[in-house]
Amino acid sequence: MFDPEGLWQLFWDILLGLMRRMLPRLLSQPRRVDHNLPGEAPRPIGREQALRWLREQLSPSSPSAVCALVGPGGVGKTYLGLAIAHEYLRWAESRLKHLQDWLCRHIPGCRPSGVFEAIIYISAQNILITPGGIRSQRAQTQLPKITEEIARTLNDQDLLRQHPSERRRSVLDALRRRRTLLILDNLEEMDSEVLDFIRQVPSPSRVLIISRHLVNSWPAYSLEALDPKSARRLIHREAAEKGLELTSEEIEGLAQATGGLPLAISISVARLKRGIPMDRLLEELREGRGDLAEYMVGRSVEVLRQDQDAYRLFLALALFDLGAGAHRAALGATADLPEERRDKGLVKLVEWSLIEHERKADRFRFRHPLIHARAVRALEEDQEAPAFRQRWIEWYQAQLAERPQNIPLLRAERPNLLQILEALRQEDRMEELAQCLWEAQILLDEGPAEPYLDAVRSLFRLEPAASARRPAAGPDLGPPRPRRSCLEEGIRRAMVEAAPAAFKRRPAGGHRGRDAAMGIA
Repeated sequence: MFDPEGLWQLFWDILLGLMRRMLPRLLSQPRRVDHNLPGEAPRPIGREQALRWLREQLSPSSPSAVCALVGPGGVGKTYLGLAIAHEYLRWAESRLKHLQDWLCRHIPGCRPSGVFEAIIYISAQNILITPGGIRSQRAQTQLPKITEEIARTLNDQDLLRQHPSERRRSVLDALRRRRTLLILDNLEEMDSEVLDFIRQVPSPSRVLIISRHLVNSWPAYSLEALDPKSARRLIHREAAEKGLELTSEEIEGLAQATGGLPLAISISVARLKRGIPMDRLLEELREGRGDLAEYMVGRSVEVLRQDQDAYRLFLALALFDLGAGAHRAALGATADLPEERRDKGLVKLVEWSLIEHERKADRFRFRHPLIHARAVRALEEDQEAPAFRQRWIEWYQAQLAERPQNIPLLRAERPNLLQILEALRQEDRMEELAQCLWEAQILLDEGPAEPYLDAVRSLFRLEPAASARRPAAGPDLGPPRPRRSCLEEGIRRAMVEAAPAAFKRRPAGGHRGRDAAMGIA
């Protein structure tokens, strides 16, 4: 007669017997993972969201065998990739994980832990620069060398003896048998056949691409600079590790000058330890000079020169305000490109992690102040710089001339209009400056006007309005000056300085209504 309770008892007796024999071995011998990872560095700061995303993408349940970390140089892509690799290495070598995997092989319904049996790191760079330090390494850019490194890390002598053409297929078979994490750093500098190889990597193995460029249509995480709080925490940690004492003002200044780039922070603190004055260091960072800026942007700029349309857009964006960025139409006009070539060039700049696109407003801006500073330098060194500058000014003059239908666009252009005014002032184009000031008055009717007015005051050295000078408590200084008064005074002064040229070009009869409003007799 069938006895369910007896059957369950038999099952548990067998399971307990297996566990008595296997448990001591499982707990005494941690799993050995073949890997070639460099030494572990401190845990990344401010990267919790990115780490969660990587765990999801590298898990056995992820539908894609390939994922990517993308971002500009120095943002911490390599550091983060190695951090997740060491996390998996610790898990794989954990005795508890070893026990969990054994149970999952014998108990139906148990989910595997997703550990990797091998972790392989391959880079196209011959040096590894991370906040943890600098070390030399073998640069691998060709597929035969990459498959050789995979075979060497897997300790597979048969694979190593094979001809490169045969080894490629055999390595893919090995990755099918053993769940392996393959990290390919600086993919943009590897041969194109490496990309074909990646497409063929089978599950259960996973590939993590680290690149400055967007790659294919695989899931990608775009890594940004650290937020101000995390940047200050990283500066604190780096300074403490190097025995360096920094004031809160110095920490804040360094956080702003580095723009929250982990690599820039680490190298800057190391340079301070070696004795470079803080003022000099901050100046180099703000102006985009030195080896750090060259490492972050220099190589991308050299590659960019091969695509003249993208490079012209890169130079054009240097003229615009860093925070406001540029509208698509303004960039195309400044770079003197037709729409189709403009749009293709902008796509490449986004893919190369040099600029970012605000889709709703259709605006573009540099992803980091150091990239902007490097673009400004490149523009200054370019022989076409005056032509870029003239087209930039003319585009804004045209938009102002066509107001009020352009007000929605111009509303977002205030910071750039201030730079146009400054450029006209520097070039002593006072009549054009006065005209721009006159046409821009309508912008004061909406939104906060003080930043705009402050810029006009600085251009003409005007006294601030009474309301701006009034202390929090004190005697009444009289009614505040109307918001247009300093603007009108700026127009008057500009026209006075431009008077000879203005009256020489003035048509017979002039524009009496406008002249009266502008204070011209």
